[in-house]
Amino acid sequence: MDFDTYERKAIFKYAEFAEMASKILTVGIASDPSLRLQQVQARAKSSKSLKKKLLAKKNFDTLNLENEIKDLAGCRAIFYTNSDVTRFVHSGLIQDNFEVLEARLHYPKNDESNDGSLYISQHFVLKFRPERLALIEYAHFSNMRFELQIQTILNHAWSEMEHDIGYKQPTLDGFGEEFFNSINMRLKKIMHTYLLPAGYEFQKVASDFERLVSGKKLFDENV
Repeated sequence: MDFDTYERKAIFKYAEFAEMASKILTVGIASDPSLRLQQVQARAKSSKSLKKKLLAKKNFDTLNLENEIKDLAGCRAIFYTNSDVTRFVHSGLIQDNFEVLEARLHYPKNDESNDGSLYISQHFVLKFRPERLALIEYAHFSNMRFELQIQTILNHAWSEMEHDIGYKQPTLDGFGEEFFNSINMRLKKIMHTYLLPAGYEFQKVASDFERLVSGKKLFDENV
């Protein structure tokens, strides 16, 4: 598949695929009350974003998009705390519902400076399991894959802002370029100064509350 085919036709199928995957995730998460989900988002990669990515990779004329680009379809599962993310990753729901092709952790390369990416997320590249693809309503998604990103709500807010600023970066020089760089530095400072500490405090509050509830339950049962 080339870029033109994706833009004209395939993007709609990938959007449908992502939406179907998000529904499976949402239903699965809802079945486990210990998983505190904020939302699951779904999207097909926009033509503009795909074109920018292909040009950056110097691969715009590829005829093998479906195999070279892993996130033509994408879902993002957003949870409240880091423990919610960990609980979901280890719940088995991903493996029960999808075939895992790849798993990786995105984490700040250097959290002591303003250099490097501060993007935080767990990524999985997934496809539907054979038993699901055997059903007629899923059969046309055979050989398609999607990327699942798993984040806390704080990291989601930050990554959305970073993406918008980087994606819409104008061509600049001189003062404009310096000013844009200062905006990026401020964005990194927000992560270091506010969001990382806030994420830790949210996690601590949630853990302390769970300990309190567990302790009260033991007390009430006279253990």
